[in-house]
Amino acid sequence: MERRGHSIEGTTADTAHPFSWRSIVLPASLPTLLFSVGEGALIPVIPVVATERGASLSD
Repeated sequence: MERRGHSIEGTTADTAHPFSWRSIVLPASLPTLLFSVGEGALIPVIPVVATERGASLSD
C-alpha cells in the first residue's frame, strides 16, 4: 500500500515495538545523574581553592 509516494508496508501493529518505560529511564536519567555526581564532587572543592587564592568571608 502506498500513500503520497511513501510505502507504509511493514508498519503494522504486529511489527511495531510496544512502548516501554525501561527504554526511556536510562537515556532520560543518565545525564542528570552524571551532572549531579560531578557537581557534588566539585562543590566542596570550590571553597578550598578560593581560600588558597586568598579569599575570605570577611572580604
